[in-house]
Amino acid sequence: MSPAGDNQDAVATIKRQLQRLLPGVNVFLDVDDLDDIANLEAHIQASAAALVYLGSVSYFGSPNCMREVCASKEANLPLVRVHESDMSKASASLAVLRDACPGEHRDCLFDGGPIVEWCRVRDFQLVALAQIGQQLVGACGGEGGLCVSHTLPWAPLRFDAAASVRTSVHNAEAVSVVESLRARYPDLGASEEGCAAASWLVLLSAACF
Repeated sequence: MSPAGDNQDAVATIKRQLQRLLPGVNVFLDVDDLDDIANLEAHIQASAAALVYLGSVSYFGSPNCMREVCASKEANLPLVRVHESDMSKASASLAVLRDACPGEHRDCLFDGGPIVEWCRVRDFQLVALAQIGQQLVGACGGEGGLCVSHTLPWAPLRFDAAASVRTSVHNAEAVSVVESLRARYPDLGASEEGCAAASWLVLLSAACF
């Protein structure tokens, strides 16, 4: 792992937590473990998988980060892609990051397989760590699911019973959120006025008032 400077704290946390959750795993992080920058490619070649942390657009301007990506591709290593979801942490959306990525690396960094969302909330971090850990275990030839105790369920989200939600046509931002929810969860229905099963979504903003 070789993060851009803006995201070194998050990657250090991922390394530390993976070593706790997967006893015996050897996680290489250049700022901790690299003795000589000339040996960067050798460390990549000795790895079973590479974790790429997609946060700041400055990642693509780092020669050493790009060296790691190139070396990972040459060694045909599985890539575990993690995206920083907190935009206040010098991060950017996946669409912006994809545009900033050199064209020759876009397929391997943004296409083909799930990208894990990294969140700064502890419970959701455990979900992300389980997903990262399972991808790493799979890259090393392991099989089966990975369970992290005291964490949230991380199976695909769904509604156990029929659900519906309403919002006012005058609350345009909330309408947009509901449309996004319905696109992702087709079983989420629209309810009629007075329906007991309905939930109201109100999104407060300056535009709302």
